[in-house]
Amino acid sequence: MYIKEIKQPSLVNLAITLSKYNDFFWLDSASSPKANSDDHSFSVLGFHSTKACVFSSRSDQKRFLSFLNNVRSFSSSAELSCPCFQGGWVGYFSYEAYQYNKNIPKGPTHKKEYPLSVFRYYDTFIYKDFIKEKIYFVSFSNKAQKRYNQVLSDIQNSPVIERASFNVTPLKESIQRSQYNNDFSEIQKALESGDYLELNYTQEFTAGFSGNPFSLFLELRKTTKAPMMAFLNFPEVCVLSASPERFFKISNNTITMNPIKGTIQRGKNIVEDNENKVALIKSKKDMAELLMVTDMLRNDLGRICQTGTVRVVDLAKAHTFTHYHHLISKIKGSLKPGISLEDIFHALFPCGSITGAPKIKVMEHIDKLERRARGVYTGGIGLISDNGYIDFNVPIRTITILDNLLSYSAGGGIVIDSKCNAEYEECLVKTNDLSETIKNYRS
Repeated sequence: MYIKEIKQPSLVNLAITLSKYNDFFWLDSASSPKANSDDHSFSVLGFHSTKACVFSSRSDQKRFLSFLNNVRSFSSSAELSCPCFQGGWVGYFSYEAYQYNKNIPKGPTHKKEYPLSVFRYYDTFIYKDFIKEKIYFVSFSNKAQKRYNQVLSDIQNSPVIERASFNVTPLKESIQRSQYNNDFSEIQKALESGDYLELNYTQEFTAGFSGNPFSLFLELRKTTKAPMMAFLNFPEVCVLSASPERFFKISNNTITMNPIKGTIQRGKNIVEDNENKVALIKSKKDMAELLMVTDMLRNDLGRICQTGTVRVVDLAKAHTFTHYHHLISKIKGSLKPGISLEDIFHALFPCGSITGAPKIKVMEHIDKLERRARGVYTGGIGLISDNGYIDFNVPIRTITILDNLLSYSAGGGIVIDSKCNAEYEECLVKTNDLSETIKNYRS
């Protein structure tokens, strides 16, 4: 390992400098809420991937599962300077990658223009440890010194940062209000018939985009300050995520999940903000949703964890973010010996917090109702480090950009006592992150 501390410039200025490189990514957990203080806050910025694994269709299932089965390794050369990433794979699973899950019999009928899953391997990266407040250049490449010298040269020659350079047209809804009302009625009939307990129904918003996607990500980072942020500038698709939700993390053979259910907007002043938070905590509907999802994920973890180790550490605690209050649970377990990432994928994917219950039944209805592929949204974005550390978000509050088209989705869990107007308005509220970010850049 080649490791050097970088003392200048700031993390954002450094990211702007590195963003010109091909295959640039930035995974950032610097804004983790204090309630998750046992998490290690860090940023990883990578560039110049050395390998790529692209999975585009159902025919790639065997190759995809082989990738998952073999990718999780354990390095004996752990460096305290960067405990959460020591080189490895970074990428995404789209929601429709569930067709690779052997436990889900029926695949989707819709697809996006980009691959189901892409992972790229990085042996050179920049790592910021927010506990030590230090930034490191790290490389396992035999060209490490040359790359370090190039980065230093780029830092010294970087131009003054200009204002964000992008343009976004007004968002358009994929589902008209009348169609939403009809779909809601159909979901309610299925709930009343006992077909399922909850269904997570989402809709997509699209807009024209021109300019630099990384400029948009920097603006999003300023306005949202989410704890599981991600920027992937891949040739196949550009992904910008400001997700507050962790899908799962593996560290020292312990797996952690943090499902979110229940959303309410921040108040305009301290009094209103506290009232909104209390209203969320007292919401029987939101609390029931999260309890149901927490129990479902606890059962999912039971398939891959040692008997008696799965426990709910936090149950339905209120967390405060830039624009919203959320109810979040934390579930932990100790993995069984010999468990592979393939085993974990079959047990957990897609995350139950964005499907409903029972999972397989509602996924079939989601495919019929939403009439489109979700893509990266509600799949998973994260890293698989060579030292065994794995961390993925659930990509909500997530944008994809491809061929000058920006896509953004939002939704919520519908249960038997849900009200159509309230659910529709909650969906619109969840576009506020993006709307606030782009309001000064609309054509």
